[in-house]
Amino acid sequence: MRTVWLDGCRLPLLALCVWLLCPTDAHGQQGLAPAQREATAVAHAERLSLAGRDTEGLAVLESLLLEQPTSVSGLVLFLQLAERRGEAARVLPWAERAVAAAGQGGASARQVWIRALSAAGHSDSAEAVATEWVRSAPEEQAAYSELAALVARSAGEE
Repeated sequence: MRTVWLDGCRLPLLALCVWLLCPTDAHGQQGLAPAQREATAVAHAERLSLAGRDTEGLAVLESLLLEQPTSVSGLVLFLQLAERRGEAARVLPWAERAVAAAGQGGASARQVWIRALSAAGHSDSAEAVATEWVRSAPEEQAAYSELAALVARSAGEE
């Protein structure tokens, strides 16, 4: 699949074409609120996935994440589809972008980022990110949960 770089992210050419041709979203829903567009795009990507068209589903989600980088439902589904295709690393730039856009309040985006790092085989990086998250936000229960899950997985692998 051919890819291009846009705004620091590597995109499949199909996702870029969808985004350029339909800048509001992949379905021509200019009048919908962002939450409605997000829900519609995620539902469409799920239907495509159920039909065995994961590549198209991923393109719809990439288009959504271009518009709404902190879409948690889009990120989670993107990770699920990418993992199923053995392409977990494909989620990393999107998750990193979501974490940067969400700032300190992006617990769900951080969870997806950590899980994507782990699924992509970057366990040390996932553990470092989770440990730093615990240090920087000791009140955040999700940070401890992710770190504990990583430790449990690594203990199970040994």
